[in-house]
Amino acid sequence: MKTLATVAFALLFALQAYAGKVDGTWKASFGGPDGGQGMEMTFKFTTEGEKVTGAIVTPQGDMPISNGKITATGLSFEIDFNGTTMKNVGTFKDDDTITLKADGMPAADGQENAGLVLKRQK
Repeated sequence: MKTLATVAFALLFALQAYAGKVDGTWKASFGGPDGGQGMEMTFKFTTEGEKVTGAIVTPQGDMPISNGKITATGLSFEIDFNGTTMKNVGTFKDDDTITLKADGMPAADGQENAGLVLKRQK
């Protein structure tokens, strides 16, 4: 029983270390269809334990995130995009980079969605 409690405590401590890893402002840019003008998106994240909250800020307005969770390797959250719930899954590449993919979002050329690269703003 002591071993189980020790392992549980160690996991909780490790999760707390990652919880603050995404706090702050992140930016991603992507090109427009057919080489047109692209767009920049700002992601604002706040963590409390395993929970991630925040919003995606675009020129068209803010999209609050919901059901956000953080793990040792990444984060996940959902946004409401024109009445459709889109699940986003991010992977930590390093302390200042997250690769983010949105389920069900095709790339402009119809190929697999390569996702976005989020960079921490300092």
